[in-house]
Amino acid sequence: MKKNILWLFVLAFSLILNACSDDDGSLSVNFKDQPAQGQINGEAWTIGSGTAEMSADEISIDLFSSVSQASSPCDIFIDDYAQAFFFIPKKVGKYDLNISLTNFQESQTVTFFVPEGTINIVASKGAVEILSISETEVTGRMDVRHDSETSVNGNFTLTVCE
Repeated sequence: MKKNILWLFVLAFSLILNACSDDDGSLSVNFKDQPAQGQINGEAWTIGSGTAEMSADEISIDLFSSVSQASSPCDIFIDDYAQAFFFIPKKVGKYDLNISLTNFQESQTVTFFVPEGTINIVASKGAVEILSISETEVTGRMDVRHDSETSVNGNFTLTVCE
């Protein structure tokens, strides 16, 4: 009898958790034709520049705000302003964001860094699409969301740094 009550409790708890979830699995992506912009941690953000560093099979991408001050985007290590960064496969294509709890290698996320308070916000909703890759430039677009206070949508063109 105790086992049946325990199983009923586990089943009821699972149903409650599933019913409270705000993710219905059908998240739509709507890339806007504009410079990447939105808000990070409730503050307005617009891309100013960005960098791409390539390895054999992936690209490390950093997007800096429009208020960043540097003679070259490749000179920026950690910006004094909010920024976004992520790794993505080194091939043209659309990459849906997700977090896999069973296989970290399958996860695709974008991290927003807020220097004030040293906050990292990991976004796992939306997508990033790489449109072109050359030896000097990477272009793409993104529709990335964490919550109502952190989301960025639009295009980016990045300088390839060595």
